[in-house]
Amino acid sequence: MSNRRLWLRILVAVIAAALVAGWWFVHGDPGAGPRTPSTAASAGGHSPLGEETVMQRFSPKGCKDQCPTVKVSTLRFDNAPKLTATLRRQLLGMAQLGGDKPHKTPSDFKAYAAQLFADSEAMRRQNPEIAPYSADFKARVVARRDGVLVVRLDTYTFLGGAHGMPVTYYRVIDEGQQRILSLGDMLEPGQHKAFEAKLRAAHTRWAKQQPLDMSNWPFTPSDNAAPVADGMAVTYQAYDIGPYAMGQPTLTIPYDQLHGILKPRFIPGSNAD
Repeated sequence: MSNRRLWLRILVAVIAAALVAGWWFVHGDPGAGPRTPSTAASAGGHSPLGEETVMQRFSPKGCKDQCPTVKVSTLRFDNAPKLTATLRRQLLGMAQLGGDKPHKTPSDFKAYAAQLFADSEAMRRQNPEIAPYSADFKARVVARRDGVLVVRLDTYTFLGGAHGMPVTYYRVIDEGQQRILSLGDMLEPGQHKAFEAKLRAAHTRWAKQQPLDMSNWPFTPSDNAAPVADGMAVTYQAYDIGPYAMGQPTLTIPYDQLHGILKPRFIPGSNAD
């Protein structure tokens, strides 16, 4: 085979691969999607759940300019399919849809995208000046230690208006039991009020550091907590304890304040029973 023919075959193969990649980028993959190792290894080592990151992207077919989009980056647990389905369902349920009429929760991300695109088109017919709707879904590993995996679920939806809306929730997973743990599962019996007192103190310290007058934004308890590197992180939604411009504040309670409140398993350096 001549060098000219060889290079021609290589060029054809490269163009074909580019076309396939471009089609996926525009239309999304309703099935598995591209798979890459998750950040689990860097967050704490070997993954008994076998998690991988799965990415999808959706936009209306044929749209070339000012297109609504839905981006998805989720986790697949090869050794825990029920856990995979649970986290995807919860992530999907966190996002909003537009329109005046209530919507049923879509069955999957492709169905969500189809509804979002329809809502966006209907709104822009009424007001062409409104930017196209968009939504981002992300699930990622943020911590792993001693058989406990912490996954952070984030969504951001823009449905017109002045700004989009972010939502964040933690999912703390017992890897051995393949079960999502609540804050109550992580606390010693009868210690919820003590934990709330520590959280209130963390809020007081945080509020004093803010440049705004926080008197109109009082402390609010939250169970959206997870054990991370430097303590128990508690993340609030926009508007929970501050104006939108402050984002989603995260208050952290150091582990040395949680002995006797948090079960030893969740405190680094403690000897779990």
